[in-house]
Amino acid sequence: MAEYALGQSEEALKRLIDQAAFVGPITERMLRAAGVGPGMRVLDIGCGAGDVTFQTAELVKANGHVLGVDMAGEPIRMAWQRAKAAGLANVTFREGTEADLDAEAPFDCIIGRYVLIYQPNPVDFVRRLAAQLRPGGTLALQEVDFTHPIAAIPPMAKLDRMLNEIVAIMARTAADVGSATRMAGIFAEAGLPAPSGFCERTIGMEGARTFFRWAASSYAVLQSRISPESDPVDVDRLVGEFLADVAAVHGCAHGPDQWCAWTIRA
Repeated sequence: MAEYALGQSEEALKRLIDQAAFVGPITERMLRAAGVGPGMRVLDIGCGAGDVTFQTAELVKANGHVLGVDMAGEPIRMAWQRAKAAGLANVTFREGTEADLDAEAPFDCIIGRYVLIYQPNPVDFVRRLAAQLRPGGTLALQEVDFTHPIAAIPPMAKLDRMLNEIVAIMARTAADVGSATRMAGIFAEAGLPAPSGFCERTIGMEGARTFFRWAASSYAVLQSRISPESDPVDVDRLVGEFLADVAAVHGCAHGPDQWCAWTIRA
């Protein structure tokens, strides 16, 4: 498992919630296209603070169930707190990995957001996940492509620099930075049928607070690596600066490409 550069601090966990607002609509489109629906038993692997788990719980309804699993204890504790505060009865959370779930299998569906990029051997990882599915069960993964630079249009020096510093660190610390674009091959090598899928690129235009909050909170969490001597980042202030810069030139910026793929186990 590669280093998780974004960490598990309280600030980092709050960033996950910002990220969920940023990419959640893409995740929902994938879940619906993959056929996630009422009554299903679903595993959310690498669940973090539970945002994908909660999205999925809405789709499986009260007669379904979603188990969120993460290697780190702090996100699991936050996920439990959020579930209890929301009164969700069809989710549970567990600290661990896919190797700890034999007693829970088989699942109707296994989902994951941003998990392949951290796997030294994505094929083995997908093979292990597939073994936890019932025959006819679905594996659906959303991955992020950090192999390309991000550009603001027209160029905006501060925004361009900060976005690409985020990309550079994520690419440098990933175990397999190109796994998003290779999911068809990874699934095939793992013995799974050819997947269906799509790729979307998020765009931050004037007033796109969700996009720029993701950018600012990501930069804040990574700042100690980017510029260790600098003062801590004020996320709200940085969001305001980004929004003002974009509005001044009627421009936009884009985030890293989001690749989604799903397949059905034979």
